[in-house]
Amino acid sequence: MAQPRAQAFVQPKPDHTYSIVVYPSGDKAKALQASIDELAKKYGGTKVNAHLTLMGGIVDDQAGAEDRAKLLASQLKPQKVFFDKVVSRPVTIYGKPVHSVAVSVDGEIGFGEYGALAHPTYVRTPMLPRVAHLHVSLLYTTQIDEETLHGIVDEQQEKLLGADGLLHPAEYSITELALVETTNDDPTKWQVLGRYKLTGKEPEENDDAGAGPST
Repeated sequence: MAQPRAQAFVQPKPDHTYSIVVYPSGDKAKALQASIDELAKKYGGTKVNAHLTLMGGIVDDQAGAEDRAKLLASQLKPQKVFFDKVVSRPVTIYGKPVHSVAVSVDGEIGFGEYGALAHPTYVRTPMLPRVAHLHVSLLYTTQIDEETLHGIVDEQQEKLLGADGLLHPAEYSITELALVETTNDDPTKWQVLGRYKLTGKEPEENDDAGAGPST
């Protein structure tokens, strides 16, 4: 398999970028998408398909992006994660502060050597694989105040993860990833270019071989 190019992450303004994501499925996907659609309609902001981003903002041609996705799928083993809680966090999109509401995911996906080459938010701790901290974004908007934001978090927490929450049981199995292309003209339109089954194995404990550059 061809190795991806060394220019792993750049911060330009290209016409399009690629992302490697996980799409939830079944009833969990329906519940998450219903919240995304409802919140976008009520509070404005970007409406997207429910997903967990593993690598975002990849700048490459399509062949290079496909090489990245194939390599990552060959490194990652099928694994379980857990929908944890609904949180709010400030983010910056295209240089503007934006309110964000998301479902955090309890679980760290190890990336081995390749993780550090993909995105600056992939971190490495001593003696552990590089990891990604996952979440499913429910809302991005600039049109609400802090009080409304906290109300949304409480409402979605009860709806999705309360005693009768729609995401129960909160466990979710990740078995494949998808490569998608987006354009900067309309980042809400994603084209799925391919789906790849996870075929990796459990990394050996304390295996630091080929660690590559730190981030």
